[in-house]
Amino acid sequence: MFGRKILLEGANDMRSESKIRGLTLQGAYCDELTQFPHDFFAMLLSRLRLPQAKLIATTNPDSPSHWLKTNYIDRKDELSFIYIKFLLDDNTTLPPDYVENLKLEYTGVFYERFINGFWVLAEGLIYPMYKDALCKCPETYAEKYIMSIDYGTQNAFAAILWGLYDGVWIAVDCYYYSGREKGIQKTDDEYGKDLEAFFEKNLPDGYPKIKAIVDPSAASFIALLRKSKHYKVVTADNAVLDGIRKTATAMQLGKIKICENLTPIIKEFEGYVWDDSEAEDRPVKVNDHAMDAIRYFVKTMHIAKPKMESLIAKV
Repeated sequence: MFGRKILLEGANDMRSESKIRGLTLQGAYCDELTQFPHDFFAMLLSRLRLPQAKLIATTNPDSPSHWLKTNYIDRKDELSFIYIKFLLDDNTTLPPDYVENLKLEYTGVFYERFINGFWVLAEGLIYPMYKDALCKCPETYAEKYIMSIDYGTQNAFAAILWGLYDGVWIAVDCYYYSGREKGIQKTDDEYGKDLEAFFEKNLPDGYPKIKAIVDPSAASFIALLRKSKHYKVVTADNAVLDGIRKTATAMQLGKIKICENLTPIIKEFEGYVWDDSEAEDRPVKVNDHAMDAIRYFVKTMHIAKPKMESLIAKV
């Protein structure tokens, strides 16, 4: 392009820095820089060896302890580094109703970062809006059903049945079993039989197979469930932070609802919090199995794609 050779490289993990070792570069462009491994970025800076070489990067904010904030932004006066903050409202080419609708999609830490542009800690409840997502359980069959499953042996096993009603996915029932609390662990075969009974309890005789989105680490249970006459198995997209963000968006926009009588799910909502002892954003890994099952469903089925991502995709 313009007489220059352009290299397109992914930076998906710590090993990716080996792709650019030994290169001599004059420029680099990085999108969503907070998602890059630090090793890759450090190597990239060292490869910009030609005179007047420049790196341009865009990103949304992250935790204030993120390496980009502490090592570069906070030291911008010491470095040859320009930091410019642009907010959504600074883009005057966007329609006002689009901007307002986009703001409605975010809440909590995601609003502070993606809308206000602040480098803030993730703390407190992860889904503070969960009470607004509770509803009375429908008394009729849904247009369509899907199940999402977080597998556990000693930890809890959570399976959530989702029904589609007028464009809204409602968690209509939940199978929840904790081997630790009951003092008895169940085998894959026992869970398989329980889910067969769960299907037959909720759906009419002769109902066709439904999609079951399953924790990708549960290899043996996935193999067993694929033999079922009731389920078509899909492995879940297990991206944690993006899944949490999109689940929050789905609840904020009313795209998913939870029947108010599903006590195991509600108990988990009440205790599902950010781990403020960690430098990186991370949920406290206690009693989060229904939360994982909800996240699998939203992320795998693309229930809530924020408008900004839709706009980028169209461009």
